[in-house]
Amino acid sequence: MRSFNAVIKKEIMEQYRSGRFFILVAVFVILGLMNPLITKLTPWLMEQLADQMAEEGFILKNIRADASVSWGQFYKNIPMGLIAFLIMFCSVLTKEIQSGTMILTLTKGLRRSKVIISKLLIMAALWSALFWMCYGITYGYNEYYWDNNVVYHIEMAALFWYIFGLMLIFSVMLFSTMSSSGSMVLGGVALIFVICYVLSMFPVVKDYTPMKLIEAGAILDGKAVVDDYIIPTASAGAFCLISLVLSICIFNKRKL
Repeated sequence: MRSFNAVIKKEIMEQYRSGRFFILVAVFVILGLMNPLITKLTPWLMEQLADQMAEEGFILKNIRADASVSWGQFYKNIPMGLIAFLIMFCSVLTKEIQSGTMILTLTKGLRRSKVIISKLLIMAALWSALFWMCYGITYGYNEYYWDNNVVYHIEMAALFWYIFGLMLIFSVMLFSTMSSSGSMVLGGVALIFVICYVLSMFPVVKDYTPMKLIEAGAILDGKAVVDDYIIPTASAGAFCLISLVLSICIFNKRKL
């Protein structure tokens, strides 16, 4: 247990020293602020451009600005945060293997399974903190400027998207155990995304694939209900469990 705690502390210090933590915090704070800001400024900007656009034959009607529009921006912008997160952590394991520091860690008696679990815990904890911080910023400003009661099940919609992010984080670890570079890990994660996307194109299975989770914003305006996302959530959870087991098995057999 002491060795496991030591690895956790090492991972935390690495995120701090590398600057990843501060970069990602800045990204997610900006994204959280952008959602209500864009919603607030869009009517004013359109008003300034109204005369110019009218001369070109475009007539602008009243631009709606409320919490529902801001939450729509949240689900358009949060993928950028997830992409930034995945890029930052694509070499979470491969870099240590390439540099040889992983061998030093294992020679101290730490089991390979604990290495995988510790890195996953750090990534999951950081993703949780960043995602819900971004959510909290958007929620707070939406409540201040408008009223969040105009949309339905805000927390559940966000939870489903958060789970989709967790699934991709588990896939990062899975491909890290079988890849030699961060770019290969990103390619593997992209492959998982493409497979889920292709499966979602088939009516028979589209309502059961994890890809449906990124459409959770539809809950906010009543176009979908929470129950529609239970099975996709279970699918994502099963993927995470399988990825964890495969990651440990593959890493245990990998030659360093």
